[in-house]
Order: sequence, then C-alpha cells, then structure tokens
Amino acid sequence: MALWGKKPETNFADHLEDSIDDPPMAQRLELLEIEIALLKKQLKETQNKLEMFERIVYRTEERPISPKASENAGVYEAFDQGKSLVEIAKQFNKGKGEIELILNLRNLK
Repeated sequence: MALWGKKPETNFADHLEDSIDDPPMAQRLELLEIEIALLKKQLKETQNKLEMFERIVYRTEERPISPKASENAGVYEAFDQGKSLVEIAKQFNKGKGEIELILNLRNLK
C-alpha cells in the first residue's frame, strides 16, 4: 500500500529508465561513470603507495643499528663537544687519520 492511501501510477524503476533515455541524464550518467573510473584508479595508486611505504617502514624497523654506525655517532658527538682529533682517536682506539675520514664522510652525507 502506498503512502496516503494512493498507489503511484508508475514505479521508480520505470521513471529511472525513462530518465536515462533523456540525453542530459545520459550525459550526467556517463560523466559519473568516468569519475568513478578515475576515483578507482586513484584509489589503486594510493593503495600501491601505501603498501610501498609500509614495506619501507617494516624494513627500517627490522634493521638493527650497526655497531659501526653507533661508533661513528660517538665520534661525531665527541667532535661536536669540541674534543681534538687526538683525544677522539685515543677515546675510540683509532688513528687520527681514521677519525678525520669518519668526520669527512659525515660532511658528505
């Protein structure tokens, strides 16, 4: 039974079919289908980027800090604190030339 006791003369599906045959409605429908296709493409690209980002983050979290990197960080810190090359070389049991190399490589990064 329809609202207010009246039965509609046409149903919604019939009205929709008639509207689709209408040129402006058909054009709008075509534009909507194009927009949907573009949105699906953008969604897929975004999902691919997200998966790539997650793989990068996962690999980064797994990778432990190498002892060499932490030792180099100690050399950088000592140098930043104003210690001389000789003092740093003694502290890390390395030659003065090796300390210079470590510091020079830091500047290249």
